[in-house]
Amino acid sequence: MDFNDLSYKKTYVALHNSCNQSLKEGNDNSYEDETYNCKNCNTPLFSLKNKLASRIGWFSFANAIPGKIRHQPVTENIRSEIFCNCCGTFLGYIFFSERLSSNGFRYFINALSVKIKNKNLENVTRTAWLAGGSFWGIEYYLKKLNGVLYTTVGYMGGEIENPTYKQVCTQTTGHYETVEIQYEPRKLSYEKLLKYFFEIHDFTQTNGQNSDIGPQYRSAIFWSTPEEKDIAIKLMKRLSQMGFKVATQLLPVTKFWPAENYHQDYYMHKQDQPHSHKYHKIF
Repeated sequence: MDFNDLSYKKTYVALHNSCNQSLKEGNDNSYEDETYNCKNCNTPLFSLKNKLASRIGWFSFANAIPGKIRHQPVTENIRSEIFCNCCGTFLGYIFFSERLSSNGFRYFINALSVKIKNKNLENVTRTAWLAGGSFWGIEYYLKKLNGVLYTTVGYMGGEIENPTYKQVCTQTTGHYETVEIQYEPRKLSYEKLLKYFFEIHDFTQTNGQNSDIGPQYRSAIFWSTPEEKDIAIKLMKRLSQMGFKVATQLLPVTKFWPAENYHQDYYMHKQDQPHSHKYHKIF
């Protein structure tokens, strides 16, 4: 099926008219305080006004900002895949004939594909990147921290693009097993996040984490702003003053490559707990 199909055309025209009418009435996407932007290119895609109730890990909206979404039908007159019209990032789906929204449309968006922006505040969410052994264990504990919204495990700091887990395990690519953390600074400060990070892994081990030995398992903090770097230096100095020999590396952020799907939320799917990570109160 494609856009030439008459039934889909009728549905798409109705969707387009609904978005435009909402914009004229001031009910949609007038770039009010909070918007949900493409995580890849930062294009505003949805407005907080049009957010609907949804399950954890996915956002739902009644409308999108006109012209910002590209549709690709996958099921006749029922749903379409949707993409950022600027960079092509896959966002999720739009469902038709939905009773939960007044216009009959429902955008179902993968929360990992968007980031929240607020005009009057700093970013409603921020992103941090931490490495401390197997990313399965670090992610397991970080998800427990109040203020952490989403986590993605992957690779950072290496020399090749889009590495696979098999390549990283050769210990020749230079990558660290890294967790990308999206968090709410209003609930969780960067300093508190780093304190917790030091408490869930052995930051004194130089070439791995417990029995996981190799450069991909090293402890590292990837900073993206001078403020983050200063906070990390302050905490590492404090740990040294407490008698710890800190092996954690402090490195600037580079390209983050998400790991394969089967690595995401690994312990949740396995219904198990980490064997190489444990929480120890320090601060």
